[in-house]
Amino acid sequence: MTDSSAGGILVLNLSTGKAWRALTGIQEVAAEPQTPYQKARHIKPAASDGIELSKDGNTLYFTSLGGRHLYAINTASLRAPDQTMEERQKAIETLSTTLPGADGLCLQGHTLYMANLPENSLYAFDLKTKQGRTIDTPPIRWADTLAAAPDGTLYFTTSQLNYDKKDRIPYGLYKLAE
Repeated sequence: MTDSSAGGILVLNLSTGKAWRALTGIQEVAAEPQTPYQKARHIKPAASDGIELSKDGNTLYFTSLGGRHLYAINTASLRAPDQTMEERQKAIETLSTTLPGADGLCLQGHTLYMANLPENSLYAFDLKTKQGRTIDTPPIRWADTLAAAPDGTLYFTTSQLNYDKKDRIPYGLYKLAE
């Protein structure tokens, strides 16, 4: 789970009910200053927000709201409550420092899909090549909460967080089949 306010990744053991802050107080889970989504004055910087687990459960991908950095960490490091924060931080891999300003993550195959907030579209990041691309879409008002269907269709909602309430249109549920 993410803590978008204070910045952190929390782990909950569903068998025991025990939870702990696996990542906290480090730059990788902090809000990134001057991210593109901050054009709207009513939005405060948010820390770790986008999160996705690999299909095998061994890797967790994460980014801050509107962030340019994409990170990955082996979940074994997160699941070990006796590991120090320094040990966990060393286990974090920086996959990209050039995201356009992301929100939401959804993994399909070796591609992480996310919002491209400055361009009102979607962004696809190839985990094998470590290259990203903007997906040509009609304008999307803050894509958020992405999910993949078994047939490969990508579904997402629009939260319109960067619009004043008076400028919002009806919220939508969209699909993309690449």
